[in-house]
Amino acid sequence: MVRYLLLFSYVGTRFSGSQRQAAYDVKRIIVSTVQDVIEEGLLKLRSRTQPRVFLASRTDAGVHALCSAGHVDLVHFADNKYYHQDAVTYILNKHCEDNDHALRILRTLIVPDSFNCRFNAKSRTYVYRIAIQLVDPLAGLSKDVVPPYTRKASQTPLFETDRLAVVSPPFDIDAAKKACSLFLGTHNFTSFMKKPAADELFPRNPVRFMQVADLSPGTGFLGEHNPFKSNLEYWDFTFRSSGFLQRQVRRMVGTVIAVARGKLTLDQVQYMLDNPSHDSWMKMNVGHSEADGLYLKDIEYDEKGRLPSSIEGLI
Repeated sequence: MVRYLLLFSYVGTRFSGSQRQAAYDVKRIIVSTVQDVIEEGLLKLRSRTQPRVFLASRTDAGVHALCSAGHVDLVHFADNKYYHQDAVTYILNKHCEDNDHALRILRTLIVPDSFNCRFNAKSRTYVYRIAIQLVDPLAGLSKDVVPPYTRKASQTPLFETDRLAVVSPPFDIDAAKKACSLFLGTHNFTSFMKKPAADELFPRNPVRFMQVADLSPGTGFLGEHNPFKSNLEYWDFTFRSSGFLQRQVRRMVGTVIAVARGKLTLDQVQYMLDNPSHDSWMKMNVGHSEADGLYLKDIEYDEKGRLPSSIEGLI
């Protein structure tokens, strides 16, 4: 048996998430998960064992990944042989190309049997992209005239569709940065996680150490060639921690945007951190941001994993 670490990226728009789902999701055009696609491709290697991929990080439907990771154990069908890592990369990418899956294997590495892509991870970095409108051209039209979906479609640049969130003015950058700074350090993030199911057997520890929580200028797709670039400012949220709770990043972004637009105060954000509960979140009535703008950027491993300090350095 040989353990392989797969480094891969994907566009999450047509996936119903990264991890295999128990229920069929009728709302997605294609209901395959990232795990489904990779395992289906690995079947072409004819391993003696059924390939099962373990993911380093789980993402919701619509969330993208610049570089995620997973490990899998394979036993070559011939005695005393193993699959070359480049062959694994080629077979999986050929499978994705042939079946029109928006997923690419960046690199395959052979790792020790003791390596675990999830538990050996030192940190995970997420980026959330937004485009702030300097002037809202639809500001004078009611929801009856322009429904929310039509409004979203008309405001998003065509080549950025499902790749970011468009935010209407006003937007106070300084207030947004101050709100981001409140998340730094060790906190109980229960207020910012999806409420766990009542029958959840192993609830996750909501206490996390946030290493990075920042808002910085971003760039748009072919931004210099966009005829409407003068009405959009691109900004990127960056969050780094050892791990994240479900919906945590999207709720933090939604909270910061609410502060920047004057719908929430810094004291109210601090209240949610000081009083961690689902009730605190519901009391503020913030709402989480859309999945479209969220990207898993990078996963960092410690030396025990016998890998470079950052996956980013391998690409």
